[in-house]
Amino acid sequence: IPFEDRQWDVSGLGAYIGWLEGTTWLAPGWGNTVLAAHVQLGFQNPGPFWGLGELQPGDEIIVTEGDREHRFAVRSVRTVDPADWTVTAPTNGPMLTLITCTDWDNARGVFAQRMVVQAAPAES
Repeated sequence: IPFEDRQWDVSGLGAYIGWLEGTTWLAPGWGNTVLAAHVQLGFQNPGPFWGLGELQPGDEIIVTEGDREHRFAVRSVRTVDPADWTVTAPTNGPMLTLITCTDWDNARGVFAQRMVVQAAPAES
């Protein structure tokens, strides 16, 4: 997902999971790899990150890249303000960050918060 005008536009993601440009990618010595996806694609139509909020610390996440699997253990699950992009900041060590929308606000017709799951490489 390109970073333009100081933001990422995830509106065109559809049913895909996107990597946020400017964050690291899975490689030796990498930092914070950030992936985003929609929680919902329409009325009663779940998106790729529909169950993200059900994850708990210790749960396993597997990211498949070609024939290689990267395994992670969830460290935290939290909600943040949509303007809080500190969760996308570089980290000192390897980190996987997953972001989606949460807390639908009927009055405003938008998701009021962002769900953020952060995970570290799983112990082998």
